[in-house]
Amino acid sequence: MAVTTEGDLYSWGRGLYGVLGNGSNQYSLEPELNEEIQLLKQEDPKGKQIVKVDSADEYTGVLMKDGSYYVWGKNDRG
Repeated sequence: MAVTTEGDLYSWGRGLYGVLGNGSNQYSLEPELNEEIQLLKQEDPKGKQIVKVDSADEYTGVLMKDGSYYVWGKNDRG
């Protein structure tokens, strides 16, 4: 995962369980823009700025400036 200086989220790598957040379970060898985060930013440009990204083998989480937290991935342990 990478966040640009403009606040865009890019992901690549093993896509199992939807961890890349691109609606697919496929591998991505090149960075892909996360379209869902882009839509959130358009709705609320100030509140939906990325503060922190956390990623592991089976999930990805993004904390936003307004305190909201978005998570995607396997979700088999709550």
